[in-house]
Amino acid sequence: MASLAAASTANSNSSNSNSNSNSNSNNSNASTNTAPVNENQSPQKKLINLLRGWPAPSLLPASDLQSAANYVLSDPAIAVPVLQYGIDPGYQPLREELARCLSELYPKYSAPSSSSPDDGDGGCGKAIRTEGKGAGITADEITITGGASQSLACVLQSFTDPGFTRAVWVVAPCYFMACPIFEDNGFRGRLRAVPEDDGGVDVGVLEKRIRECEAEPWEHRPLKNPYHDRKLYRHVIYLVATCANPSGKTMSLARREQLVHLAREYDALIISDDVYDLLQWPVTPLSSLPPAPTSSSSSASSFPLPPLLPLLSQIDAALPPSRHNPPGTNKSFGHAISNASFSKLVGPGVRTGWIHASAADFAHGFSVTGTNRSGGAASQFAAAIVWRVLAEGRLGAHVDHVVRPALRRRHALILDIIGRVLGPLGVSVWGGNGVGGAGREGRYRCRTGEGNEEEEAEVYGGYFVWLTLPEGIDSAVVAERAKAEEELVVAPGKIFEVAGDESAARFPRNLRLSYSWADEEDIVEGVERLGRVLERMLEGGAGDLTAKRNIQGDTQEFK
Repeated sequence: MASLAAASTANSNSSNSNSNSNSNSNNSNASTNTAPVNENQSPQKKLINLLRGWPAPSLLPASDLQSAANYVLSDPAIAVPVLQYGIDPGYQPLREELARCLSELYPKYSAPSSSSPDDGDGGCGKAIRTEGKGAGITADEITITGGASQSLACVLQSFTDPGFTRAVWVVAPCYFMACPIFEDNGFRGRLRAVPEDDGGVDVGVLEKRIRECEAEPWEHRPLKNPYHDRKLYRHVIYLVATCANPSGKTMSLARREQLVHLAREYDALIISDDVYDLLQWPVTPLSSLPPAPTSSSSSASSFPLPPLLPLLSQIDAALPPSRHNPPGTNKSFGHAISNASFSKLVGPGVRTGWIHASAADFAHGFSVTGTNRSGGAASQFAAAIVWRVLAEGRLGAHVDHVVRPALRRRHALILDIIGRVLGPLGVSVWGGNGVGGAGREGRYRCRTGEGNEEEEAEVYGGYFVWLTLPEGIDSAVVAERAKAEEELVVAPGKIFEVAGDESAARFPRNLRLSYSWADEEDIVEGVERLGRVLERMLEGGAGDLTAKRNIQGDTQEFK
């Protein structure tokens, strides 16, 4: 599989003259307000935050960005346009560079010969995967955004209407900070949880609930006029298809095809936050991995990116035009978009991302959202900086040699300490996906250690692990006691329930731990502190109802 660096370097010079062409923010600013002090609390302890979904400072390519900024600002032919208002679809050189890179990285996909997907273990249809160029993604299908969160808000502004769109279906456990964005766009009380099974989103449950929703009385009273550039969707489906936050699951090809067919049947728009696709690795023991990388100039820690599955937007694009396109307009909007970001690849502060739409008409419709028409596409200057580091191959080298190896090692480290400290206490953790996604038995063949031998491994990615606690242990109580007794911040499962529909999918025994932010020694110490909390709870009984009552409102602080 071609790396991000290889996908970019060959085109670094061809875009220099085109100067005018994101989660999924995990901006989990956890409150550090302390609970009442008790006898177990040690005021001298350093606070360890295993909630925060930020990249560690060592993973930020500051020098590469400085070099790119110098290049952009030193040439008036580039500097003047990028310091002015941008064109609506976003900085054109970045759109073109992204199209080339994504076409290199993602496999070619052709629609199945049958009209409906197969749910068998063997997958569905005739998907063609290639090791090199193949996806055929074009710049017309891409729009530059201000990151995945801003992009989600703009999509809702332009393509949904609380008087027309019946429900927002959110895969649970969910990226909890997306819920306020939906609520701010008029869908408070209209978010519906869809549970995961071993393969990711349970499409059968989703279809059953959509049918029930469709059977309910409904007055269509749209408040918006989409004009000829856009359309309104009856439903929205929101998920993280690859390395889901928080569960870590990746949807298989067959499950992706099922979901796309479902969206096309019920006029739904799938919004997939695809922010972790390029941050995947084979799961191997900590002992087989080299020390944490410190520089993108060293290739000692690099390894090939495991094969990527087609984007949901690719699958939708390969199918015939939808019967839900506006009649008499000759427009085709599709039913799936990939909402991606540079936050995990470069840094959240650049606030730059992109959408890939299954139809160019959708990308254009997004670009004429009111905020884009008024101020031009978001992040014009930052987009030019990102374009330069991408086109030069610096970003690819940084991701290949620093970011992914560091995250792979951190993930192996946290699995190792969880197994040694929490495993004996009855805690389990989702460990990884088959090469074809969650629930698939196929494993990825990779080289481990210093030798050339290949072994089979599961595939994982992203920033988080998802724990299941023993029966009778409430994760909200664990989180509160961890902060009060051990100066440890962790994310209880209840904050990943869908706002307004919590009872449809509850997670009282789950915790999410981040390994992206804390230093390695703090990851180890943090899990050991968590183990001490669990030991005390198991020894003293888990039914601490007083503590549980006290934290019902306080857990909102974790948002």
